Amino acid sequence: MLNHILQGKVIKGEAVGRTIGFPTANLRLVNPPKIKPGVYVALITLARLKYLGLAYFGPRYIFGEKPDSFEVYIFNFNRQIYGEKLTVKLLRFLRKPLPVANLKKLKQLLEQDMVKLDQWVILVDKQDKILGIEEKSKAHQGRAKLHRAISVQLFNQKGELLIQ
Repeated sequence: MLNHILQGKVIKGEAVGRTIGFPTANLRLVNPPKIKPGVYVALITLARLKYLGLAYFGPRYIFGEKPDSFEVYIFNFNRQIYGEKLTVKLLRFLRKPLPVANLKKLKQLLEQDMVKLDQWVILVDKQDKILGIEEKSKAHQGRAKLHRAISVQLFNQKGELLIQ
């Protein structure tokens, strides 16, 4: 686990991620990061609420830009948060930055990253304090580890279970 913590204010970007279904929050960081460029599994804190997401640090190849940017995609989140302060805890390194030629390729790459993100769960203690993350496949091995889980059941009109 990495546990690098970065803080910054959400600033307006080009809104390109939004056009391909991946709205990101571009951050103006308090301190320049001392991390290797790439995509990370991240725990994002906004107004004391915590979210799982992806963080990217590096050049924005789609625009041919050389300066590094830092942006986060918050999983299952869709709010305008310009001007808000975010705290981003980098938990796992996923991959190095990869050049992409167009938005279609970028979307495919982000979809692959989301598949990887979906393989993790957030571990919590009995007071719901976040302890870290764990691969889903390992969360049920050995000693029990608490994590949030959702079960959805679909019944027909007769009350028979159709899908769980």
